[in-house]
Amino acid sequence: MSFLIDTHCHLNYEYDGGKGPDDLVRDSKANGVDYLITIATDHTNFETVQKLSEKYPNVFHTIGVHPHDASTVNDEVLKFMRPFLDHPKCVAVGEIGLDYYYEHSDRKKQQDECAAQMELALDARKPLVIHSRDGEDDLLKLLKNYAAKHKGDYSLGVIHCFSGSEAFARACIDLGFYISLSGILTFKNSEPLRQMVKGFPIDRLL
Repeated sequence: MSFLIDTHCHLNYEYDGGKGPDDLVRDSKANGVDYLITIATDHTNFETVQKLSEKYPNVFHTIGVHPHDASTVNDEVLKFMRPFLDHPKCVAVGEIGLDYYYEHSDRKKQQDECAAQMELALDARKPLVIHSRDGEDDLLKLLKNYAAKHKGDYSLGVIHCFSGSEAFARACIDLGFYISLSGILTFKNSEPLRQMVKGFPIDRLL
């Protein structure tokens, strides 16, 4: 038996054409996508993505705060976040990570809150959904620390929408992470990326 999973979508976003979650879930099924994972990006949409997951049998969700919004995270937010991770349809902690390209949040703050959410993931025994842009050296340190603490037979997680360096990708694969390839792979200027991923283990690619 085989099936397709959209491992990273945002059913709570507004889309051109006025399509809502009902339309997106229906259209996905009609096009051969059997399951969807809708991703949280900050604490204000934890309840929204959880309710979407509860509404549709084939939809699951994640809980986490995107690095763009790291400045909004504090101990109260982390305490608020923790119970959401125990929901039976919450499959990962994310989208978390580092983004030094836009730097909507201070770099040190991004690192601190990424590490704090990794600790929650370890406690809840949930994989990570990692966002990475222009912060590979600092992020790899965090991922290595997380991997060293990881216990059990569940996945470490996925490096989402990969467009970084080969060295970073291979280091993540060696740790046990999956590499997610998105529509970026089809861009005209992505030929180096297309050539790079040909050498990655196919069983570690999404």
